[in-house]
Amino acid sequence: LSLQEGHETVALEEGRMFIVGAIQGPISHYFYLIMDKKLGLGRSRGTIIKKILTDQIIGSPLFAFIFFEASGILEGQSPKSSFEEFARKFPTVYMVDWCVWPAAQCINFYFLPTKLRVVYVAAITLLWTSFLSWFKHRDARLQEGLREQSVYYKEISQTEENKTSRSVQLGNVNTSVD
Repeated sequence: LSLQEGHETVALEEGRMFIVGAIQGPISHYFYLIMDKKLGLGRSRGTIIKKILTDQIIGSPLFAFIFFEASGILEGQSPKSSFEEFARKFPTVYMVDWCVWPAAQCINFYFLPTKLRVVYVAAITLLWTSFLSWFKHRDARLQEGLREQSVYYKEISQTEENKTSRSVQLGNVNTSVD
């Protein structure tokens, strides 16, 4: 990729992530409103544990699905292909999710008033979505890197073959002249 193509690729990816965020943002807002309505606004240990479990058991799979489906479709994948990618990558995403979100949500539900929760979650989500985007595209980036490496080594190999071929030809000329 040229530098300009690289910038265009990054800009397209950032645009897709913006659209995915625009889809997830309102859903997230209403998800937390409903959670507060059903589970209460209290900050007791029991309420916080219920909210974290609800977020992990319902919210995490929902938002991961939306991420993979929406970003896949925006990249030109079929809904079926996007779902297959989600199904293939979700177990790893969900394990990492359990390492990030329960602690983040504990802070959210214990320390923050309801009106600041969406802003806080949006900040954590920015980092989380960066991870998801990296994870979603790492196979393609790895393949691209391997392809570039293969081309590089092929060029070196051909250059070495040409040098060897020329040296053999020159060697033959030299030996036949004697």
